[in-house]
Amino acid sequence: MKGFDKTFYLVSCAIMGVITAAALFLTLYLGFSGTVPADSVWGNPVVLILLIAMGALTVLCICLSAVVGKLLYKIGFYVLHCGLVVLIVGFVLTNLTGMKCYGDLTKLDQGGSLAPSVEFIEDGALKQRVELTHSVGLKSLKTEYYESGQPKHYEAVLTLVDRTSRQEVKTLTVTVNNPVRIDGLKFYLMNVSEDGNTATFLVKDNPGEYVVIVGAVVLIIVILHNLLGYATGYLLGTLLKLPLSKRKALSVEIGMQNSGLATSLAGTAFPNLAMATVPGAVFSVWHNISGAVLANLFVHRS
Repeated sequence: MKGFDKTFYLVSCAIMGVITAAALFLTLYLGFSGTVPADSVWGNPVVLILLIAMGALTVLCICLSAVVGKLLYKIGFYVLHCGLVVLIVGFVLTNLTGMKCYGDLTKLDQGGSLAPSVEFIEDGALKQRVELTHSVGLKSLKTEYYESGQPKHYEAVLTLVDRTSRQEVKTLTVTVNNPVRIDGLKFYLMNVSEDGNTATFLVKDNPGEYVVIVGAVVLIIVILHNLLGYATGYLLGTLLKLPLSKRKALSVEIGMQNSGLATSLAGTAFPNLAMATVPGAVFSVWHNISGAVLANLFVHRS
C-alpha cells in the first residue's frame, strides 16, 4: 500500500471509528442511565448491534491495514463506509418523512376516556386527523424505578374497543422501545406521570419507514445474489480444475447479470407492480461497483 493511500485509509477509518464510538457511547448512556428512557432510536437493540458491528469493522480495518493484498481489510473498508452512509440515510428518511404528535391517555378506571382518532398538529394548526378503526384507551400502567429515582421500566396496556358495540376487541402491551402499530400508526410509550395514572405517547405516521426497510431488504438480497454468483463461478471453475483465467471469466459471467433486461421483464410481467422493477435497477448500480472491485482484485491475482 502506497504512503498516501495508507495514510488516507488510516485517517478515514479513524474518523469512522470516532463517529461510531461516539454514537455507541450515546446509545449506551441513554439506554442504561434512563436519561431518555423512552427514546425509540437510541435505546433500540438493533441500532446498538449495528454500531457494535461497525466498531468491530473499524478495528479490523486499522489492524489489517498493513497486510497488503489481503481481501478482508478491503471488504471491511467498503462495508464500514457504506454501512455508515446507509445508517445516516435511514435516520434522515425516518425522521424527515411522515408526521408525529404527542398525547396523554389516563387509565380508564381513573376517569380516562377512549380516543377515537389521532390529531397531528403542526405550528399550532391541525395538519391531519386520522380516524381509528377502534377507539384506544389506557387499561393499565406499570412502572419500575432505580434506587436513584431514575425510571427503569415503563409498561402500558392499551385496549382497543369497538366503536359501535363498545366491546373490547383486544389488548396491546407497549413498553419502552417496543411500540405497537394501530391502523398503520406506531404508538411509542414516552413517559408516565408521577401518580402512575397517565401515560404520554408519541404517535408516528411514517411511510418512509417502509421505504427504508424494503430498500434494505432489496439491497441485501441483491448483494447476496451478486456475491454468491461470483463465488459460485470461481468455485465451480476450481472444482473443474480450469486455469485461473477461465475461473475469473466464469466468476464474472455468473455474477454479472443483464440488469436492464431484468428490469424490462419485471415491468412486462408485473405491469401493475411498479416496485417490481426496483431490484433490477438496484442491481444495475451495485454490480458496477462490485464488478470494479472484483476486477481490481483479479488484476493483482495472476
